[in-house]
Amino acid sequence: MEDQIKQISERLRGLREVLELTADELANSCNISPEEYKAAETGNSDISVSMLQKIARKYNIALDALMFGEEPKMSTYFVTRAGMGTSIERSKAYKDHSLAGGFKNRN
Repeated sequence: MEDQIKQISERLRGLREVLELTADELANSCNISPEEYKAAETGNSDISVSMLQKIARKYNIALDALMFGEEPKMSTYFVTRAGMGTSIERSKAYKDHSLAGGFKNRN
């Protein structure tokens, strides 16, 4: 898990540097405390999905790009093999899988 946090931290820092913003500027523009953002960017704390969503929405990038380093690319069709969908826990009584994990702009 620590490896994943470090990778997300590196993507956050890379985004900020491309945008030519200071850590304080990026945090303030997304209504995040500068301390929370700096801790996330350095990998010194867990990174909340809500913080990543705020950044993704503000700068119009896919949340997947921040979390996994790649964006969904499909827009017309996407093949999901049996048993290979992303697991989603909605209820303990059912096993749900996302079959649209590879689509961009999916709702």
